[in-house]
Amino acid sequence: MTKKQIKGSSKNSGKLKPERFPFSTVLFFGYLIVILPLIYSKQTLDHVLMPQLFAASIFTAIFWIVYTLFLKRHVFGVFRSTPIISWVLLVFMAATLFSSLFTINLKESFFDISKTIVFAVVIILALHLLSGNNSWQRFIPVFFLVSTSIALVVGFRQYFLEVMPTPDRLLADGRPVVYLVDGLMAHKNLYASSLFMSLPLLLFGLFQTRKVMRLLFGIVIVLVFLMVFLLSTRAVWLGLMVAIGITSLVLIIFSNQYGISAKVRKWILIAMVSTVVSGLFIITIINSGDTFSPVERIKSMVSSKDANNIYRLQVWDITLDMIKKNPITGLGSGNWKLVAPYSYHLFNFKVNQLNWISPHNDFLWVFAEKGIFGFVSYIGLFIMSFFYLFSVIRRTTNSAHRNMALLLIGGFSGYLVISFFDFPLERIVHQVWLGLWIALSTYLYMQLNIENPPVKRSSSVLAVIVAVILIFPVIYAYSASKLEVYVVKARKAQFRNNWNEMLEMANKIPTQFRNLDAEAMPVYYYQGMAYERTGKFELAKTYYQKANHDHPTKVEVLNNLGLMCFNLKQYEEAKQYFERAVAILPDFLESLVNISSTCLILEDYEKSLEYLNRIPKNQWDERFYQRSEYLNQQINLKSKK
Repeated sequence: MTKKQIKGSSKNSGKLKPERFPFSTVLFFGYLIVILPLIYSKQTLDHVLMPQLFAASIFTAIFWIVYTLFLKRHVFGVFRSTPIISWVLLVFMAATLFSSLFTINLKESFFDISKTIVFAVVIILALHLLSGNNSWQRFIPVFFLVSTSIALVVGFRQYFLEVMPTPDRLLADGRPVVYLVDGLMAHKNLYASSLFMSLPLLLFGLFQTRKVMRLLFGIVIVLVFLMVFLLSTRAVWLGLMVAIGITSLVLIIFSNQYGISAKVRKWILIAMVSTVVSGLFIITIINSGDTFSPVERIKSMVSSKDANNIYRLQVWDITLDMIKKNPITGLGSGNWKLVAPYSYHLFNFKVNQLNWISPHNDFLWVFAEKGIFGFVSYIGLFIMSFFYLFSVIRRTTNSAHRNMALLLIGGFSGYLVISFFDFPLERIVHQVWLGLWIALSTYLYMQLNIENPPVKRSSSVLAVIVAVILIFPVIYAYSASKLEVYVVKARKAQFRNNWNEMLEMANKIPTQFRNLDAEAMPVYYYQGMAYERTGKFELAKTYYQKANHDHPTKVEVLNNLGLMCFNLKQYEEAKQYFERAVAILPDFLESLVNISSTCLILEDYEKSLEYLNRIPKNQWDERFYQRSEYLNQQINLKSKK
């Protein structure tokens, strides 16, 4: 590709003219790769989710307005040479909006809508910036080098200062102590997957640079592998193995394009077979006896007895049932967590298993919430990316582009595996970086057709419409972040038993755009609890009813709502709420005790005893035995009459 060709193409296609210093490119990619992962706030319930959405939203909105409206860059023109992926992206956005019409709680769809808008705009802007010049090869790998280095410093600091000095191997909540390492993310698994997503560009930098820079890239890559190993995140381990396997397979298939001899192909194949055989040997033969050892972690990936595997499969079964019931429209974005509890009783889930607000499978999640059109378009983004990348490998004469295509194929392959067992779809940095991958894949493909016929400039009216649309994620993310700040303050007051302060903080929680917190607790619950603890049962009932409206299957809300009815001597109504709670969680202790007490007052002794007997005997205390004896006496007396 010559300078003359690039210049001639950009003249008519609305692409950027070559710049001495590509300030726009550096600013855009530098912010999204280096700055965005650093956004963190201890004031919010989830320290990164809403703050990062706000940071990404406001940046993309400002950048879009300046870039398209003030600098007059016609960003949509680049899609004219790759119309299919633009239509796929448009259908995905439309499915996200359409599914929100069928939600139980409309406000819970706003997060996904906001995230999807940012995701789409990132792809559009990234593709146009990439198409304007070749400076990305110099800057983007370095940005990932800086970003990953910072993440590793934070992660290793946590490991050496928090994990290693800890004598116990488990935290108080039963999780392995390595969960203390979450880097710049809210969870160690998300931290591990973000490190994985940095590898394609880090490896590209390793291949493209020389001397000191190559050494730096090499050191960081080794440290990434080491940290991923220490984190013991099985989904990322499996994703990494698949990525390496697919990359090796592509090298064998396209050996001519990469100048690989038959002898090297043979050794690659031997290495692949040896790795598979070694894995099978570890799974079937070796027994370390240590649950936390790497060997046992690998074996647990395919273990039918592993508790997480059992629970995950049960949750997937529930999700598949949701898909069968709503295959076209879906449940609506953000509403999986509201509907899933209706099926919990089928597997007798426990209270401590209800901390998932997604099925830990992005594909089932998208299908369940956005229906068939959302699912097909989501898969379509990956299919088109793979098509573009394989086309680049087959047709390009640019070795750097061919190498980048190979690494992105490995990256996408690993990401798909991770998405099958985790939820990177929820996370802002993951989705922004995925958008950059898709844009880069499309750009590489576009370079194969650099001498396309001239195209017309895109409409400035469309740019204005997008600018207006981008206001929504900014407002939503700000409001949702503010919501979490006051939820944290309300919870702190609750822990101090300061009910007046709790009520004051709860009354300040904004609910215009969201009414559930990061843990899916309806925010009206906090006002209800504050009124309950100050003896204002009527007001407490009112707010618990509002909370129940926003999240109909939250057992804590149902139980407390039943208690308020009980305190107000509305026993029949109380019984209904307790019954709804135990219908979702058959062994929910608080509601079993409460419904037994309610039935006792209603003189329904058989039902009272039935619910009492559903409480495991190892949880009985003296009052339960006394009640059981009394109920049996009353039942006997009643039978004699």
